[in-house]
Amino acid sequence: MTHTLPHAWFLRRYSPRAADIAAAGIEVKPEAGAYELELRGAWLRENIAPLRMAFTAAVESGKDIHLDLRAVPYVDSAFLGLTLLLFGHQRQLGKRLQIANVQPAVRRVMDYSQAKYLLGN
Repeated sequence: MTHTLPHAWFLRRYSPRAADIAAAGIEVKPEAGAYELELRGAWLRENIAPLRMAFTAAVESGKDIHLDLRAVPYVDSAFLGLTLLLFGHQRQLGKRLQIANVQPAVRRVMDYSQAKYLLGN
């Protein structure tokens, strides 16, 4: 089954609100044995640079990484690409990337992009 048309329809129908883009932020939560990042707001190509730096710091910790997406209403392909790179790097190091509390719209984008496997690790 193709996901191209449903994904294109979804992108035309749903776009992030300006307030969600402005709210994009990262909070690092200390956790024994893991590096936890709590994200908020919409993540797009235009605002992804701070997330790239946060992912770099997380990898440098040498720990498993937990992403909490509870307050993330929207992501685009830039977010997915960066997250796929993080997943692959963690896997090469024998570490885990765990993504939790994914909103339905974000889950749908991952599904349409054939990246839903990120949620099962």
